[in-house]
Amino acid sequence: AYRENVLGRINSTEMDLLNKIEANILEKERPKGVWSAPDSLVAAILIESALVTRSENYHCTVEVSGKYSRGMMVADKAFIEEKPSNCTVVEDVDFPLYERMLLWAAGGPYYKDLAKRIPKN
Repeated sequence: AYRENVLGRINSTEMDLLNKIEANILEKERPKGVWSAPDSLVAAILIESALVTRSENYHCTVEVSGKYSRGMMVADKAFIEEKPSNCTVVEDVDFPLYERMLLWAAGGPYYKDLAKRIPKN
């Protein structure tokens, strides 16, 4: 709902482009009420580390033998392998802050100013 009803209605060059890029994805996911944008979330975390409200360190590897998942990254959350952590997994983020960042990125000067005025909770 936020993606289409708030971001999607911003009249800006940035949102016009993003709406065109994501049109098929949004149509497919609309019945589920889901909008997943992991790349933009990771970029936002790199810009503002305060977005991360909970994370854990695990040993991660790409499993290629077919023992667990063949070709996917596996995080050893149960510490079965007893190897040192080499990856930080973000488990929760400050979504109101993320939404303000998206408003800033998606809009023109009005929205950039509005994003500053939205309460932080």
